[in-house]
Amino acid sequence: MNQPTYTRTRSSDSTGRNFTPQTIQAVWMKARTIAGYAPNLWRMDACGAPIYWSHYGLTTQSTGWEIDHINPVANGGNDTLGNLQALQWSNNRYKGDSLSQNYCVVPGRS
Repeated sequence: MNQPTYTRTRSSDSTGRNFTPQTIQAVWMKARTIAGYAPNLWRMDACGAPIYWSHYGLTTQSTGWEIDHINPVANGGNDTLGNLQALQWSNNRYKGDSLSQNYCVVPGRS
């Protein structure tokens, strides 16, 4: 039997569903804190780009962020917390389904 074809939306789990609030919170907690900034509001992604908690999913804000599969779903990546990271949305879009470590188009603090 053929598998149904669908297009996964950005920042969705491997089945195309939205991440749960618990997963969003857990991924946020994995991101590095920024010294001097409230860690419940501000973090930095793997590139050092600042991200803001309430800007999750917003691509109209420079501090917007998405959940990225470190090993992309297209490459067999799963939805375990160890395979998920918070990325500033431009960095996530540039990374796409790549395994490249060179996806930091919006760098920040290191």
